Amino acid sequence: MANLRLATQQIIEKIRADRGGGKAPKLPSPSPQSIRDLRTSLGMTREQFASCFGLQVGTLRDWEQDLRHPDQAATVLLRIIERHPDMVAQTVEKMREGELAGSG
Repeated sequence: MANLRLATQQIIEKIRADRGGGKAPKLPSPSPQSIRDLRTSLGMTREQFASCFGLQVGTLRDWEQDLRHPDQAATVLLRIIERHPDMVAQTVEKMREGELAGSG
């Protein structure tokens, strides 16, 4: 675990150096339609998607109805779900079962 943390820290330092030490640029929020499209492409209802990926149903609804926009962390999560939905679902399930508790 220590090697992973060291490698991660080295990557972060390289990114900061490449950017001149500045803050990370803000990621564009996904559109309400793209969030809805992601969910429907997985064949899920709002309730299923929210439960599977550790989100609140009301938050997902607000994103899809353009009442609120995902923050940076949620934007990253949605992009990862888009590319690796099974991995995210399995990770959320393991977290619920306590298998990943204390691993941070």
